[in-house]
Amino acid sequence: MKTILLNVMFCLLFFNPAFSAKPIVHVNAVEGKPALIVQVANLEKARTEVLLKDMDGRLEYSGHISGRNGHSLKLNLEGLAEGAYLLGVSNRNFREVKAFIIAGGQIRFFESQGAGTDVEGLGRNASQPLSNRGRGDVIANIRTAGGEGLLNVQLSNLRSKPVHTRITSLSGLNWHQEVETARNGFSRNYITKGMPDGAYYLFVEAGQTRIVQFFEIDKGHVVLGSIQRAEVPADMKS
Repeated sequence: MKTILLNVMFCLLFFNPAFSAKPIVHVNAVEGKPALIVQVANLEKARTEVLLKDMDGRLEYSGHISGRNGHSLKLNLEGLAEGAYLLGVSNRNFREVKAFIIAGGQIRFFESQGAGTDVEGLGRNASQPLSNRGRGDVIANIRTAGGEGLLNVQLSNLRSKPVHTRITSLSGLNWHQEVETARNGFSRNYITKGMPDGAYYLFVEAGQTRIVQFFEIDKGHVVLGSIQRAEVPADMKS
């Protein structure tokens, strides 16, 4: 685990928590620097973990907030390799995970494209291009088959780009990883049977597109969470 400079600023009034009893998490990049400001409120003094991992599940930073309702900290990410990362904040009451990319010394956040729908045990989510830049932008459709423990991933508009996929638990255990040279489309069924209950994410790389699909396994059922997407610079080292 790399050493990350941590500046801690105790904060009670960085925003007013009275508007909501739910935990609040704000994550912002420091302009011009590879650093993050993480602000949390409404923790009800629950012991809360803040962690930073790369997409392979390797832990880069972990810290805890105890006995406080609100807190703010600054993470200096200088020295971390270019690529995609996850910042997670969680306690017994909630979990929030935000994906971001370090490229050229700057931080770019993934954009949330909504949570998965679940109708009679069948889940579905989709990721569309972030801008209308042409027919070559990757489109993703992700589905689940209820209690069958299947996670179906379909990609189109690949234009022969290699597809990298991995499934990792938020605890850091890598369950699946593959690289496939696709033509224009990609379709794969991932069988989650035998994987323990808990929180996971599917990470997809295709060309300049990066997609993260969060999901839970609950008693053998796959439940889709939020899907996040970013487009990276063509010259990014990843």
